[in-house]
Amino acid sequence: MLDFLTPPCYHVPMFIKQTHLKRGNRTYTYHRLVESVRTPKGPRQRLVMSLGTLQVPKSEWPLLAERIEEFLRRQESLPFGSYEVDGLAREFADRIERKQLRKQTEASVSGEVGEVYVEESETDHCREMGPEYVGHSFWKRLGMDSLLKGLEFTEKQCRLSEVQVVGRLVSPRSELGTVGWFERTALGELMGGGLKGLNEDLLYRISDKLYKKREEIEVGMAQRERELFSLDESIVLYDLTSTYFEGLAEGNEKAAYGYSRDHRSDQKQVVVGLVLDREGFPKAHTVLKGNKRDPETLVGILDILEKRVEEKRVTVVMDRGLATEKNLEIVRGRGYTYIVATRQKERGKWFPEIEKDQFVALRENKTGEVEVEGQVRRCGDEVVVLCHSKRREAKEQAIRERFQGRFEEDAEKLRTRVESGRLKDEKKIHEAIGRLRERYPRVSRYYELELKEGESGRREFHWAVKKEDVQKEEDRDGMYVLRTNRVDLSDREIWSLYVMLTRVENSFRYLKSTLGIRPVFHQKAHRVESHILISILAYHLLHAIEKQLQEHGDTRSWATIRDVLSTHAVVTIVHKGTNGKVYKIRKATKAEPVHEEIYKKLGLSSIPIGARKQT
Repeated sequence: MLDFLTPPCYHVPMFIKQTHLKRGNRTYTYHRLVESVRTPKGPRQRLVMSLGTLQVPKSEWPLLAERIEEFLRRQESLPFGSYEVDGLAREFADRIERKQLRKQTEASVSGEVGEVYVEESETDHCREMGPEYVGHSFWKRLGMDSLLKGLEFTEKQCRLSEVQVVGRLVSPRSELGTVGWFERTALGELMGGGLKGLNEDLLYRISDKLYKKREEIEVGMAQRERELFSLDESIVLYDLTSTYFEGLAEGNEKAAYGYSRDHRSDQKQVVVGLVLDREGFPKAHTVLKGNKRDPETLVGILDILEKRVEEKRVTVVMDRGLATEKNLEIVRGRGYTYIVATRQKERGKWFPEIEKDQFVALRENKTGEVEVEGQVRRCGDEVVVLCHSKRREAKEQAIRERFQGRFEEDAEKLRTRVESGRLKDEKKIHEAIGRLRERYPRVSRYYELELKEGESGRREFHWAVKKEDVQKEEDRDGMYVLRTNRVDLSDREIWSLYVMLTRVENSFRYLKSTLGIRPVFHQKAHRVESHILISILAYHLLHAIEKQLQEHGDTRSWATIRDVLSTHAVVTIVHKGTNGKVYKIRKATKAEPVHEEIYKKLGLSSIPIGARKQT
């Protein structure tokens, strides 16, 4: 039987009262947090805490009192006041909780035990709590329980769903591995218990139910985040990635060999398309056959997008693999605008001659040095921007020089084989030249390769660099072309919107590394898609966490935050009294300063679980 020693449930309303104290010729003003309570003699006001001299405008007192009460009740929402008000509310709530917990612990233990055998005191049942506490809190803040209950999920099914999603956020594993992880953490205590006998079959069944409701869940999440974060949906970012299978995946029609972004062309895969808004929140995703060509995926995602985004004037930002003329016509036909990158081979079409004196700065570093520059041209109903990146120039030059070095080394080996007579047959020599070109398609066009008769009558193989072609390519290093039918935007605005695609790339990086979407061990098609869905739901939590940290100047990744918070735990303290009885207190360890800093930025209490006595 557990006797909970959590702070009392304060009555509504709680409010701030101003008092004046006169000493001599001076008058001092103090502020107190009070609550209304019923007594046998009628309603009375009870002091909760003295706030000292409060440096907050009177107009914000009701908001401050409301936030303190939310924190005390563990029902806090995302911050809706100023950072100062929210920070003060968290500080005052922590002080009230510490005072109340200290009083209750002393009353429940000291009065009964009297003295304890210090050498026999110990801690027991230590469980990790920090990352799970943050994941659980943001699960509640994003309204996941109310969303699922609206889709006919029971209370237990909501808890199982939370285990799957928070487990993927904190420690991605298989269903069996997630059961073991859950038992080693305090997530069950944070949720209030109620998940005894958790096993992998329960997690498989809840994954199946989430899969069946995937569309309604994504629509609900998009609506909830739109309201919470006041999201701008006029810009959407679309890109594709792939994730490969371990195993044959013979029962999955979508599993196929195709272009692998994971460099695992030896394994079957599925293609995953993802749409984000400009703030980086997911709007929609789709799972496609592993050999689906990029341009063929656009129509399906636009159909989904029309149901998810309320904004009608939408600009779709895509990378060059999707920017075919047919796709751009489809986007225009839907009434959308677009910003895309063209294929590299099309640079000469838009900019046959580069006017280097026409470049203007698009991005500068902290020292004022230009990192990206561009020049803009109007071409019919479109605006085209030629961009030049110094970092990209250095990268492309290094790649080309590396491949040129390898090509010349192999060309010289071939020349030696022909000259020494080890390779004589003309047909085989031409085959070797063909293989050489195939092996280095990036740079072979920069070389003249010739087989001719020598003075001695032997065949000779010669190769030479086309210096003019190499020079032309060097002049274009670091350059790429953007095109858009948003003629109202400047070149800097066009470039800034296009580089938002890096947010999709970052989300893919998170999904594959931090959230366990790769590789896929499931063999059944619906289990594969539910596996991907759970990772994307975990990404919703991850992005909300990082976004709030960034609003307070903290740019650390979730992986770093997770590692820092992993040392915050909950333990059972065991005391043996001189009266022969054993007393157990279940309590969170004191948050370290680094933990408190993170919790404060996230608007969370540094006391996730109140102390309780176990008997």
